[in-house]
Amino acid sequence: MKWESFISSMVPSTLRNAFLDFLLDFKLYYTEAENNLEEGTGSRFKRDISQGFIFIAKNKVFKSLLLIAALINFMAGVITIFPEKMIIHELSLQPETVGIVNAIGGLGVLAGGVAVARIKQLDNPFLLMKRGLSAFAALVVVYLLPLYLGGDIVSLVLIIGGIGLSVAMALQFINIPISLFVQLVTPQHLKGRVFSTMNLCSMSIMPVGAIFYGFLYDFELYWVINIISAILMLAVVRIFFNEDLITKSKSMYATAKQEVEEMDGESDESHSEPTPQSV
Repeated sequence: MKWESFISSMVPSTLRNAFLDFLLDFKLYYTEAENNLEEGTGSRFKRDISQGFIFIAKNKVFKSLLLIAALINFMAGVITIFPEKMIIHELSLQPETVGIVNAIGGLGVLAGGVAVARIKQLDNPFLLMKRGLSAFAALVVVYLLPLYLGGDIVSLVLIIGGIGLSVAMALQFINIPISLFVQLVTPQHLKGRVFSTMNLCSMSIMPVGAIFYGFLYDFELYWVINIISAILMLAVVRIFFNEDLITKSKSMYATAKQEVEEMDGESDESHSEPTPQSV
């Protein structure tokens, strides 16, 4: 099946990318003591893995963020497997239709990125993630409608493409705040290690989700699978995005944002000081 070949190509590429992430050299931000350490590639690899995991494990917000990111990538099997299954097997449309629908959905990535960028005061990324995940859960159920609406090819393509576009937009309201929060709050010398650890844990579970949903969709219980998936997503929203976590993440983000602004202000002042001129 097509999804099986998709999995076989995804797994080795995911593991390769994760390994290469950990080999990235962030010596520019290391302290002098760290720079003087004479380590081999294997030792540095183990150290970076352990330090990334330790930092995330000690921080409740980052630990929750890692679990959320992993779950989202696992649930991505719904939007990667189901549309193709629905278009080709249930609606009996040509395989080329999948490419057209994916192209329409791809516009949602751009539209979602522009929409997030236009938010003037993004003071609480976790609250934005909560709304994006809630919208994603609702759209997983809406994805079932083309199976029962009927219509000609053009209308079906537009409906499925419109839902795919909305899903892509919703995911941008999750992915961009995650990256923004991690980028701003993580200490400078740990950024590479934390990003690599989160990518390893969250992205590595995506093939598992694809295999799981590919197996389930073969039973053609589309309503059951999608509704249960949506309920699980809403349960995650309620459990992880509680008031305590949102308040704590907002405080961490505001503190980090203020520190960056102060550093930028000091940098601007140093550049604006007049330089002595020779007579």
